[in-house]
This record gives sequence, structure tokens and C-alpha cells, in this order.
Amino acid sequence: NPKLILANSIIKNMQVTGLLMYNADVKAFNNLIFNCGQFLVYGVLGGKYDLKQNTLAGFNFNFSRQTPAVFFADYFSAGSGLQTEPLNVNMVNNIIWGSNADEFITDRKGTGIFSALIAGNLIRTKNANLSGNLLNADPLFIDPVKEDYSLQQTSPAINTGLDLSSDAYFDEFLKKDMLDRTRIFPSELGCYEIN
Repeated sequence: NPKLILANSIIKNMQVTGLLMYNADVKAFNNLIFNCGQFLVYGVLGGKYDLKQNTLAGFNFNFSRQTPAVFFADYFSAGSGLQTEPLNVNMVNNIIWGSNADEFITDRKGTGIFSALIAGNLIRTKNANLSGNLLNADPLFIDPVKEDYSLQQTSPAINTGLDLSSDAYFDEFLKKDMLDRTRIFPSELGCYEIN
């Protein structure tokens, strides 16, 4: 069992980080995270991270942000030196977008276990090796300035999601979107379904 299941939540206006994790075991479904000073999601020193159907929007309209919206690493460097732990990242059907050219980074320093399933996401990134994802296509949010991160009818994130109906958490968390609308596959990416 994970240490935390975060579902159908909005995290916004955090000074540094929306979701901060150190060697954690976290599952996150149908969340909207936006307007954070540095990172929206930050997981370091390894851990198990399973994020599905989240909208992670790295817009900061009043100040500049230099860090990626999402960052995972198998290490944490403190004054005593580099420490690494196994890292397992599963990201499916998320929108990872923002004002920076690279909003999704995984970094590995150790030689331990590293596994990643990064599929069916819409990602703003410079990493061309993320095949199986929709890269650098504006998701066309309705109005980020007014905090409306639902999708316009012409969004490339509509009807492109992978089928999650066999996921162990489908009935409890993924069957419906953040607004309790039934998710129909191929689903919209992110936390909002358009029926």
C-alpha cells in the first residue's frame, strides 16, 4: 500500500513546491497542481511515484520560474555527500505543461534500480526520447490566467488517453474525473473529462 493516495485535489499558490516527496510511495490521480514558486511535483532520493490523469500547469504570471514543473531523481545531495535510492516513476495520461521549455525531468546519479513508464502524456519538454507521449503540443487550456485548466474543444489532449480500466485503482479513483464526470476511453488527458 502506498504511503499517500492523493486524488481529486487542487494544490495551488505554493511558495516553493506543490507536492514534495523524499523516497516516498505516492499515488496521485485526478489532481490539478499549478502556480507554485519552483516545482509542482518534486520527488527525490528515489521512491515509487504513480501519477495518472493529473493536470500539472507550470504557469507563474507574476514571477519567473526556472525549475521544471515535474522533477524526479534517485539522489539527494546534502552536505554529507551524494546518497542514491531506487526510483520507480509511472506517469500516464497527465498534462505536464508550463512556460518553461523543459517541464519534465528525471535525473539519475546512482547505479541502483531505475524504472519508468512514461506514456500517453502531453509534455512540454526538450527530451525527444519520450516516445509514446504527445510532446510540445499546447493543451489549449480555457483560461490559465483565470485558473481555468479545463480543455478547449480543439485541444490535442482530447480523446488521446490510454485505457486505464484495468488499473487496480480504476473503480475508486480513475473511473470519473475531478468533477465526477464518467471517464470514457480514449479519455482526455489531465484531470478534466469532456463528455
